[in-house]
Amino acid sequence: MKQAGNAAFERGSFVDALQYYHLALKDETGNQEDTAKLYSNLSATSAKLGRYAAAMTEAAAAIRLQPAWHKGYLRKSHALICLQLYTEASEVIEQGLHRAKSTASLLEAKEALQDLPSKLRHSKKPKQQPASSIQAALSKLQAAGIDKALPITVLSGFLGAGKTTLLKRILSSEQQLKVAVIVNDMAEINIDAELVRGRAGGQEVQLNQEQLVEMTNGCICCTLRDDLLQEVAEMASAGKFDYLVIESTGISEPLPVAATFYMPDASGNTMEGYAHVDTMVTVVDASNLMNTFDNHDLLVDRHLESTDTDQRSVVNLLIDQIEFADVLVLNKV
Repeated sequence: MKQAGNAAFERGSFVDALQYYHLALKDETGNQEDTAKLYSNLSATSAKLGRYAAAMTEAAAAIRLQPAWHKGYLRKSHALICLQLYTEASEVIEQGLHRAKSTASLLEAKEALQDLPSKLRHSKKPKQQPASSIQAALSKLQAAGIDKALPITVLSGFLGAGKTTLLKRILSSEQQLKVAVIVNDMAEINIDAELVRGRAGGQEVQLNQEQLVEMTNGCICCTLRDDLLQEVAEMASAGKFDYLVIESTGISEPLPVAATFYMPDASGNTMEGYAHVDTMVTVVDASNLMNTFDNHDLLVDRHLESTDTDQRSVVNLLIDQIEFADVLVLNKV
């Protein structure tokens, strides 16, 4: 399967390559070196498909298995560069320089990275968000005279972990903060939004101080990024909320959601002065955590894929959600 994946990669059939590599991973007998190479191949393929958060997670798996192998650090730093996270990419390269046996390619990557941000700023075709989405959001905020950034918590976690239960707790609590909430679900009917609107503990959830916005038919971290910026601008410009909680779908990666507020458009504009990510929270289903780590199911195997080309594994998605959080909430302990 690995050879078939390599052949598919060479001819540019990256979706097929991803499928072959995942099948090879399922058949892997436990050799750490071979498994690390498979994760490296997966990372390179995911990057070709523009799935940089997945590429970063797969490269991290290669590093865990073979910390003295330079290729994992190169793959991870490349994914971070594509996400315009240059400081983090530099840190990964430095780790590789201290741990890898072969460092020549890492030294070249370090030298190239030092000049990369300035090159991108002067590029005629920067790989950035469309100018219209950020500029429209900034115009709305500037017109409202907003002079402080709205703090944001991004709430992540796999399906069934308990994100909505935590969200209902926030909405129904007696805290003094006025909280705005953005919820997202992959279904045609937004079940999570219906649950939040329903009864919690026998008491009707009051939304007199909170605002609930539904974002349906897509994933916050990809297809709805422009809509997300507009919704955040709407809430921030209202000037009546102390905090914003964004509940991402259970099959989304948290890093691109956070990066939305820091990635510049073609003119160098960002949302950073008007909205900042304060906390990344991931809810973990403790009762099923080890069972999840013991299998190699793909999202498509559980009919949870976000697109026809989605070949992510459940365990890699879970690792990505956990690794990027600065607060973990263990549920069902």
